[in-house]
Amino acid sequence: MGILIKHDPDNNYCLFDIPYIRDHQEEILADCSNSVKTIQDLCNATDTNVTWFYQRYNIYSVNGGNKHFYKIFQELVGCINTFFEIEKLNFADQLWMQSWLNSHNSTEVLKRHQHGAPVNGYLSIDPKKSNTVFYYKHSDTVQYTIENKPGQLYIGPGKIDHEVINLEEYSDKRTTIAFDIDDFDYPDAITRNLGFIPLLLTSKK
Repeated sequence: MGILIKHDPDNNYCLFDIPYIRDHQEEILADCSNSVKTIQDLCNATDTNVTWFYQRYNIYSVNGGNKHFYKIFQELVGCINTFFEIEKLNFADQLWMQSWLNSHNSTEVLKRHQHGAPVNGYLSIDPKKSNTVFYYKHSDTVQYTIENKPGQLYIGPGKIDHEVINLEEYSDKRTTIAFDIDDFDYPDAITRNLGFIPLLLTSKK
């Protein structure tokens, strides 16, 4: 089970450690590499930066039947439950999660952006030596910085500017699994965004 290693009540985020990622990192990375090919076929695309197809797939659907992604999803849901309990979040009706693969070379890492969903997170599979920097209210003032480590899961608010900063060069792929959690209930949402799947939490009232 994922281990809570930090709760920042001022900035409303949590960090968890998931040892399973490190214990099976090589196999999970191979599965991620295969996922890129599957997503390319699914989206009829040649671009290996499959982040930008995030509205057209969910990484857990892509890996249906995969034992590692089943375990990762199980760990993730447990950590999200803990996050909701700690932050006292309560969505009365329904929750949905879209989740995508970031598989980037050193020039493809995500520039400054934010997410529209109220909750966002990412799981580091092989994050290289990098930081994710979060900014205060769309300014250039750094609010907090996350040092990325294999097996580390970040969960926090979605509507905050952030970017990835490489701290050293690398020649292969930096790999993370990111996700958004939303509570929308409009009926045509799934037809417009195929990345969302239902998310059932025991802590949801």
